[in-house]
Amino acid sequence: MNSSTLDFVTRIHSREDLPELLAAERAVAMLSVDWSGPERKGRERFLALAHRWQDAGLPPVQFFLINEDDDTLRDFFPRQIRCACVPLGAGAVHWLARGKVLRSEMQIADCPVSQLVAWTAELWPAELGPAKAGGPVESAGESRPGEPA
Repeated sequence: MNSSTLDFVTRIHSREDLPELLAAERAVAMLSVDWSGPERKGRERFLALAHRWQDAGLPPVQFFLINEDDDTLRDFFPRQIRCACVPLGAGAVHWLARGKVLRSEMQIADCPVSQLVAWTAELWPAELGPAKAGGPVESAGESRPGEPA
């Protein structure tokens, strides 16, 4: 595999890395570039979502950063994931199940991490345990010192 993992996040560098994303039962993927200010701010929130989700012990979700600067990756995605109205480097985020897009946000630079957690929990709620009664899902949405709100 050509992807590298940053804690809980797998980087997709080329089309050869896509099968893992497309096969994932539950995935959250962010289109990422190194040169965009709004994308960097959104990436901080995306990474905070990944860490909070993992730390809370919620249903398994795979997190991916997709290199939007790679033409073959950019051209791979259908219109439902990447449309002309979203500029390159916006930092779009998509929730997928086995390659099917369930939800999309065109940019998350100003989105509270707690909202990202809530959207993810709506798609994949915990089947058992305290999450149903306000346990890990709620606590996973709370800001921690040093993390984006």
